[in-house]
Amino acid sequence: MDKRFFGGRQISAEVFDGKTKYEKSGGKLTEEEEEAERLRLERYAKWLEEGGDDGDKTP
Repeated sequence: MDKRFFGGRQISAEVFDGKTKYEKSGGKLTEEEEEAERLRLERYAKWLEEGGDDGDKTP
């Protein structure tokens, strides 16, 4: 997958080293988008803490 093109952009594939902090592509988020993303991540964290995939739908 490394160096292939998708949607007009070149893709880079690497093995995660556990330390690198990656940024999302596509530009900056608005305040509303940041808040929605924060809430989405909070719901996801709660879902994981409650057992994750136990047959329920992902939030």
